[in-house]
Amino acid sequence: VFLDPPYDSNESYEAWNLYVLRHLHRQWPNRCLALWYPLLDGVSGLHAQLVDLSVGEVLVAEMSVDRQRSGEPMSLAGSGVA
Repeated sequence: VFLDPPYDSNESYEAWNLYVLRHLHRQWPNRCLALWYPLLDGVSGLHAQLVDLSVGEVLVAEMSVDRQRSGEPMSLAGSGVA
């Protein structure tokens, strides 16, 4: 199951993702769940919270954008999948 959730504020975004992942894991414990997320301030706490859900092993892949090279202001520093 691949989740590309809508983005709101950082707090509600993380709470919603954790709630949905917990619910899906209870419904389908043998399924592989993947969550896309933007790399913003505060995302590092998401990794620890995913592990705390005790839904199995967590693999994280992230891609960052080098803001200094582009010279343009960006609100999104990259993205990740867990």
